[in-house]
Amino acid sequence: TVREIDLVYEADHAELFAANFANSPEIVFPKIYRQFSTRDVLCMSFMNGIKPNDPEILSLSAADQRQIIDIGTFSIIKMLFEDGFFHADLHAGNLIILPGPKIAFIDLGMVGRFDEKVMRIMLYYFYALVNGDVERSAKHLLAMAKVGRGGDPEGFERSVTDLLRRFLLQAHHGNFSLAQLILESLRLSSRYRIFFPVEMTLMVKALVTFEGVGQFLSPNLDVPALSRKHIQRIYSQHFSFDNLYKHFMRGAPELLDFMVRLPKLASDSSRSLEDFLNDGNKQENPLSGLKSALIAGACVVGMVISVVQDGHPALSVSLLIAAILFFIFGK
Repeated sequence: TVREIDLVYEADHAELFAANFANSPEIVFPKIYRQFSTRDVLCMSFMNGIKPNDPEILSLSAADQRQIIDIGTFSIIKMLFEDGFFHADLHAGNLIILPGPKIAFIDLGMVGRFDEKVMRIMLYYFYALVNGDVERSAKHLLAMAKVGRGGDPEGFERSVTDLLRRFLLQAHHGNFSLAQLILESLRLSSRYRIFFPVEMTLMVKALVTFEGVGQFLSPNLDVPALSRKHIQRIYSQHFSFDNLYKHFMRGAPELLDFMVRLPKLASDSSRSLEDFLNDGNKQENPLSGLKSALIAGACVVGMVISVVQDGHPALSVSLLIAAILFFIFGK
């Protein structure tokens, strides 16, 4: 693409990756010398090491080989599920093993990005997948997709669930590939007119490289167990108080605006409800509609929070419909 041949973009990517991994010295990206670089020439630091598929790597100690696998797993999972910014042309030729050991990433012109919502669902999907939660992983995978005209999301979910169960059975015999499992799941989607973002394919490419390097160094590598170790950290951090508070504060302006208007909304709703009741037969208990009004109000608040936090549209619509029904028909 045009962005790939404009080396200014590659320089930007290198610096962004370096910033994302500033606290991980075992993961290296080329240092860019901007004063010597242009759109057609990129001047960067030299990486002197070996490729991960070079037989020379097998001469390293067993401890170093295990560390290389662990570092590589951490870096890929962090890129995909914590940063949402990842190397989209990942193969053994774009990786260099440095003394330490350290892993260097090069050729950074092609990158993939997940927006925050997709990255969040991806995290839930991958976490469920490596923990063997078949039903939830299928539901989270479907949540990332768009259903085409005449699509069959229920059929797709059933087929993916069956596929996951078959793969988990194979895992007990030591024959398991996360990348192949995800790719097979994506291939099923065309049969049911379900469409996924192109970044999903790029993600699979990154996982294929990670698995290939890992199994070259350790043929009996337990990919799900190793992935579980690193995804657990990100998953736990995602639900930490600090992170939840940060997301709450991001939606605070919209929530505050709603709360400011809530008294008027409640007053108008109460007046409308009173008028509605007065138009009909007199009720024996003037407070008999209060319970439904409160439930309707709770549904409205829940809908607003769902919208602010970018929740699933079906949840927001369901809460809105429930609020209307309780408001009109509640007694």
